[in-house]
Amino acid sequence: MNTAPPAPTHVCLPPPFVAGDKASTLVLYSPRAEPTETFSDARVIAAPSTSTQDVTNDYVIFIPSAMGIDETHSGFNSSAVALPARKGLSFGAPLEKGNTGAKNDWMHRAKWLGECLGLGSTDGQPLLIGKLPNAAGGKTAIVSYIVPPMDSKPKCCESAAHLRAALDADEAHGELTHYVWVPPSLLKGSAIGMAVECVYARLRYLHSPSVPLPVDLQLGVVPLAQVAGQDRFVAPAPDGTVARRLELCRALERELPAALVSMPRGDSGYAAYAQRCAMRVEPMPLGDIPTDLIEGAESYPLDELMARPYQHGTYLPHTTPLVRKRPPPPPWPMPTCDEELYEETFLEAYDKLMKEHLEWHNGVRARRPQPLFGGVEVLKPMYRDWFASGGALKCDGVGKFSPLCEAAPYPTHWNREWLLNHLSSSPDKQLAGEDGLWLGGIDLLDDAPFLMGLSGNLISAYGLEKMGNTASAASQAASDSIAREVHAFAHGAPQLYELPRAAGETCVGGPNARWTTCPWCNDPCGGAEKSDGSTRVVTSMSNPPDGGTTIGGDEVISKNVRCQLHAPEGEDPRTWKHPKLEQPSVGDRATNDIILASLADKLDVPIGKIAIDGWKMFHQWFYETSQLAKTGALVPLLERLEPHKRRLGVTHALVMAMGAGPASNDCQRMMNDLTRAFYLAFDELEAPHRADEPALATEFLAARAGLHDDFGCMARLAVCLVFTDDGEITVLGPAARIERANYAIYRSFGDGGAGMILADELKWVLSSHSLWCGLHAAPSLGVMWFSRKKRIKCISGVTAALAGKMTEEQYRSLISFISYLNSVLHEHGYLITPLWAPINSPRSNGDAALVELKSEERGKLKIWRKRMSTCPGTTLMRHYRSKTPPPNVSPVEWLSATDARLDWVDGVWTCGIGGAFYGLLWNITLDDSWRTIATIPLAEFLGMVGGLYITHREVPEAARIVAEVDAAATPHALIDQSDAVRLRVAHEIFMESELWLAIREILFTRHIWGDINGAPDATSRGDALRAAALTRALGLTPTWTNIPDGYIHYLNEVKRRLIELDLPAPSTAFERRKRHKRTGDLAEPGACAIKYMGLPAPKMPTPPRHATAPRSNVASPDDHPAPKRAAAGVALRASPLQRLGRLMRRSPSAATVVHMTPPPEVESPPRAGARRSLALPPPPKPAHVTSTRDELPPHRLPPPPAPRAPPPSAPVSAPPSEARPPNELPTAALRLRLEHLCSVATNKGVGFDGHRPDRLRSVLANFLNATAKAANISSVGGENSALRLYWEPYCAWLGIDPVRSNMDAHSGRDVDLYALECAIMGGFVPWTMARMPPKKGSNRKAALPTSGLKVAGAVRRLHLKRYHFPFFVPLTVAAQACDGLCKQYIIDHGPDALYPQRKEPLTNEIVHALLSLFSTGTKIGTRTVDTENVGWASLEAMFHTLAQTGFRKAEVSLAAGVEWNYSHVAMGDLMWLIDGVVYEYLTPELLERLQAVGGYALLRPPPSKADPLGLHWGACTIYLRYDARTTICAARALARMELLRNVPRGERKSTPLFVNFQRSVWRHTQLTDIFRLMLLLAGVPAEQVRNYSMHSWRIYLACALLAAGASKGTIQSLLRWRSEEALNIYARMNDAVYADHLAAAGQAKVSSIRTTTIAGIMQKIGTVDGHQHAAFQEAWLRSATGQTFDANTAATLPRHDEDDVMADLNSHSKQLYRLAKECDDEDA
Repeated sequence: MNTAPPAPTHVCLPPPFVAGDKASTLVLYSPRAEPTETFSDARVIAAPSTSTQDVTNDYVIFIPSAMGIDETHSGFNSSAVALPARKGLSFGAPLEKGNTGAKNDWMHRAKWLGECLGLGSTDGQPLLIGKLPNAAGGKTAIVSYIVPPMDSKPKCCESAAHLRAALDADEAHGELTHYVWVPPSLLKGSAIGMAVECVYARLRYLHSPSVPLPVDLQLGVVPLAQVAGQDRFVAPAPDGTVARRLELCRALERELPAALVSMPRGDSGYAAYAQRCAMRVEPMPLGDIPTDLIEGAESYPLDELMARPYQHGTYLPHTTPLVRKRPPPPPWPMPTCDEELYEETFLEAYDKLMKEHLEWHNGVRARRPQPLFGGVEVLKPMYRDWFASGGALKCDGVGKFSPLCEAAPYPTHWNREWLLNHLSSSPDKQLAGEDGLWLGGIDLLDDAPFLMGLSGNLISAYGLEKMGNTASAASQAASDSIAREVHAFAHGAPQLYELPRAAGETCVGGPNARWTTCPWCNDPCGGAEKSDGSTRVVTSMSNPPDGGTTIGGDEVISKNVRCQLHAPEGEDPRTWKHPKLEQPSVGDRATNDIILASLADKLDVPIGKIAIDGWKMFHQWFYETSQLAKTGALVPLLERLEPHKRRLGVTHALVMAMGAGPASNDCQRMMNDLTRAFYLAFDELEAPHRADEPALATEFLAARAGLHDDFGCMARLAVCLVFTDDGEITVLGPAARIERANYAIYRSFGDGGAGMILADELKWVLSSHSLWCGLHAAPSLGVMWFSRKKRIKCISGVTAALAGKMTEEQYRSLISFISYLNSVLHEHGYLITPLWAPINSPRSNGDAALVELKSEERGKLKIWRKRMSTCPGTTLMRHYRSKTPPPNVSPVEWLSATDARLDWVDGVWTCGIGGAFYGLLWNITLDDSWRTIATIPLAEFLGMVGGLYITHREVPEAARIVAEVDAAATPHALIDQSDAVRLRVAHEIFMESELWLAIREILFTRHIWGDINGAPDATSRGDALRAAALTRALGLTPTWTNIPDGYIHYLNEVKRRLIELDLPAPSTAFERRKRHKRTGDLAEPGACAIKYMGLPAPKMPTPPRHATAPRSNVASPDDHPAPKRAAAGVALRASPLQRLGRLMRRSPSAATVVHMTPPPEVESPPRAGARRSLALPPPPKPAHVTSTRDELPPHRLPPPPAPRAPPPSAPVSAPPSEARPPNELPTAALRLRLEHLCSVATNKGVGFDGHRPDRLRSVLANFLNATAKAANISSVGGENSALRLYWEPYCAWLGIDPVRSNMDAHSGRDVDLYALECAIMGGFVPWTMARMPPKKGSNRKAALPTSGLKVAGAVRRLHLKRYHFPFFVPLTVAAQACDGLCKQYIIDHGPDALYPQRKEPLTNEIVHALLSLFSTGTKIGTRTVDTENVGWASLEAMFHTLAQTGFRKAEVSLAAGVEWNYSHVAMGDLMWLIDGVVYEYLTPELLERLQAVGGYALLRPPPSKADPLGLHWGACTIYLRYDARTTICAARALARMELLRNVPRGERKSTPLFVNFQRSVWRHTQLTDIFRLMLLLAGVPAEQVRNYSMHSWRIYLACALLAAGASKGTIQSLLRWRSEEALNIYARMNDAVYADHLAAAGQAKVSSIRTTTIAGIMQKIGTVDGHQHAAFQEAWLRSATGQTFDANTAATLPRHDEDDVMADLNSHSKQLYRLAKECDDEDA
């Protein structure tokens, strides 16, 4: 072995170096002051520079790197770097201030250094590696000069001894003139060694799949991050998990009550507390939990979570003991009245202002008086000094003044001895001791000066949202509500307010004591309505909000500002006067729940929840006596001197108020200390049981023994969170441990500890679930969901916004609320970001304006409404994973590097995109049709997607892909979201692709600086030679590859959607360059992509530019199959392009892109040892072609993805952009309205020039069509019939226009015309009655007058709802005419002729007879029943379902002309609950389990006429219990039908639930015909068949439920009527209760027959006992039951039917007018 040291290579290093005509500084760079034998950390020891600027702590070092300079020159096995031949030095330069980012200059210096060192002039490649932190506190940039292969092999130091000898040899020369080659192994452990390590790590990373880069190496502004989200990384649980977890919950709910009360604790107080707790054990509300959540059971990664810290979301502040400021005793005798203490001018001003306040309070004044403030100048001179020093007086009345500090302490309810002992160990010393904040009283710590003041109360005290009349009844009611609350506070225990003193009533003559303290300054009070309807009194301590001045001219600063609630610059929030505390979040709760759930799942035990709530929590802490002079209040009083004269009272708060800035913060501090107390008590109770824990629990506790926070060691099986006053404890089962946790609550929060007053136990929950901060959670099931209140708030708010009834201020509140919802659901930010646009500039029109929504925003809101209607929750694992993706343990990262360039070159717009996947290079050029929509951030994002398409095509088995982009906007968008519309569209389309689904769990991304991105930058610029040179420098063979069709499809889809948005065109690169005047790397959002604008770019030959070409002239992918390659020991399988078939089924037009044709020089023979690759031949040279925006025909564009395929029978509707021709408007009413509007536009001068009448007609037709679709189909049909059959003939008969458009007449502004219109409408009813035939099938001789009133109502509704007129004469004028016609009708036809003839309910006998007909061989009409026929099985299932659900006919069949769509009931709406598990469809095996263990058919009701959008009942499941024995059993019939039909899973949503004999949806007429035939076979006489219809099923169920004892609200709930009571009752039903109601209904006797049905029978019977009425009842009962009852029994028989407004019009004139008025109000 040769041990002689290599001779250092001689080179001249003259300072300064010169590159071309520009002076450049290249200095020798050392990390230490003392040279050492190795190259260490960093200091500039020589800095010849021509710059006069100060240097920074940032440097750049240059490291010439030879990759494998052994004989074979293969790979990186033998590498070396060139360093100065002097100890501790390297090549480098300081970075001047303001020039730290001139990376292009670094590249020149590195290139020039290589030339100086004789390391090659053209083939060497400079490459920015990244930045490292240095010892000087700055950053050191590393630039490597990749040395090309050399003819003669340089000698390299082989050992430390050789290196030492070489350095000594150079030092002997005196002046530094040499450099040496050093292998990286000799530099380990030094700073330069770390830099060299980063160089070779990065080079390996670019060469082949590699391990992650060193964490300290910074490549850009966005570090490496995983692209994560809610629906990723979640593993499904094994089969049967849901059923097992549910059984654990049920078992806990059964065992917990006994466990709570059975444990003897020797404390009678706890025994009573435990008894109350046992009453609050509630079952799991399965009916409220979205089915999708229960079905999506997930596995929990216990290994990952075992050592995961509990999240408390807050801390215990470390403070010093509180030092109270005590004023000296007053040096003067106590004053006896105000006149002695205050200046007379101040008293006069105050009394005058108080009188004005009383006038405003009583509504005499229209405006609230201005406030009045005074400092010590309002006092008599002798008193001023003492009050200025902090003194205060208590004023109990005339002659009863005393120092406030001498007042009796507040009689607190807190357990003083316990708190003194507990707080002595607290780090928050401000709370501790007799004089601490807890026991000594709250101190605002505001250092406020003396201040007297009087301000008006908040307008919310009068129930107002803006300044208005306080004398209104509503304002008086709101004020009285606050007065009652204050009265209760002042007279209750504990006392919250000082007894108020009437204001302004004793200030005339004689001595007075106006205030309760001196000083006294009231904080305006207001009211906030609570959920229970009562009023919460709130106080504003931010008064005056905009500042003010005293009488003496001093500034008035509010208490909340003085409390220093906001951080001073650079100050730690923990050191503030009131240490700023964060509060726990639902995310903290989800993390804690999932930690315990992961262990519970393995141990097979449940998790318990204990939710507690404090009573008026802020009010449980009292103010220190000196603070009472700062808590003044002016409150309304209940007592009145006169009936209409309201009074105000002067008082002050004794306890912490709602509205005090520190209140929430201080409350959280104290609750945090009680949380610490809970843990101390729980750990003490748990200690004796630790030895009995299972082995896995012991391992769990051991893994957590090292986890600590302010609340102690986390080795425990319970966690406590308190948000201000809402506490929740989550405990690992069994029930005994939950009891111990409950006892620990009593010993910390309760009477056994601090003595906190708890809220009513109705707010407590002890169960397997709980409600905390508006969010339900059941950790045993792994789900959390929003409360019904929050769901309704979102749904109703969205509905109002979509209806255009929401102001911008209300809309802002709604979107903020939806943002809160999304903090739990973690839907993508793109569902939120666009929603802010309507209230941001430039679209905002002010808070009071109605918000205007565009189609995209309406679409997002509808998604939120559907989300909150169908699945308003998420799973714990999804929430946890959205923030904490699992560690990607793959040791190998696959790099996808891309870049984009957008510029004008020689006046031609150019946008190139390119990338490098190791040796594979690719490029596309966007054509000119992108010019109006493309920006550089968009192009960079498109390039990133293209790189991922190629990476996945080449290596589909990759476990970790890293996308590197030199535009920070792209990784920001991937990691979170982008606010830029173009990027958002591109990102959303990417997330719709199958590529995203394939790689989203393995995708990482980072930003890199432009000069790090060498080869991709060259490909995007069309610089094929430079791209090939950089690739070869890495030891790779450059190979150009083709573009995947999936990527072409993606680009076209992005382009299509952006063109549809019609965005403003981006400014040109020239304009941006003039505006920004930037240099360096401008590939950032909003900047142009001229990347080398400082020094000229390296001069390299560029390939010829090729024009854009159509796809047909570009080589097809099949001509160039993907290469098979192997790199760095990683085997790559072949990647045929056919794999892309599953990504994109259609081959889109590709006229928008063109491949870059590399020159022939690129394909040079590979060097020895270089990475081998099969080279692709370049594509043929494309021909020139131009492209425009409209070049791509619509049929060539791929269709936008639909959520599900339409049913086979559904017709394809016309595109929304195509207007329906006028003659295709659906109704005559709309055609009439269209002609009227066109006439208005032409004749009334509304700015319409008349040059585009076809366009106006098209717009109007589209509008009218859209409004028609929004209306109920039957309503539109009735309106059209009323118009066509009666209103148009009537108007033609009168010779008037049928469109009554004179608003002066209809609004009453013109009284005469109003009277005329009333007469026209009133005369319409008798005119109609004279021409209207009686109803078909009725035994009446003439139509009812009320039918004419219905027609008049339809005409009125037509004008208001369809024609959008603001006014129309009221329907009451027509009701007057109808009233007279009704009286004449009775005279002409008798009173019985007016009785309503409605359909009868089916009786039990008829129902059983109908269902018995479904047996094979029964002849029904021309058909024979075959139970194996799908149509008969479906009809049988329908009848059973109607009997148990009360579905309307329109919900199971369709009218003529109506096509089936997704709003109708489908097979997908039918699911099955078996043994606690929900299944989407039924199999024979599941049917056997269903028959063995029982279960339910779960049916989701479709939208109906009472719930057209499905907002009220669409998410409320119908539970149909399976029973093999009962006659009526919908679940049994549905099960048989389902197995017979065998609908594939993917087609269930597009298949009707009930089908006829042709397997298509039933039509109304078909169903009615066969129903009547079956009624005849069921024994119903032919003359009575017409008394029944499909609606009789619904009436039957209502009557059966009533007969079974169900309440009206329950009936409304089960039949899905819209009422608040019905919704509330449904909320309290679970599956068993629901099914029990139906079972009881099935056994009830239903025999309700309306009197009108038997009018003919009564005539035959005559009278009974001489009374016609008795005969009437007898006939009714005989027909119904076949028996005779007395009249009293008959009166109790059940009768129930749906509400019908027009049905009551026959009863009485008053009702007639009342209901007409209701119709008027409803139409308004």
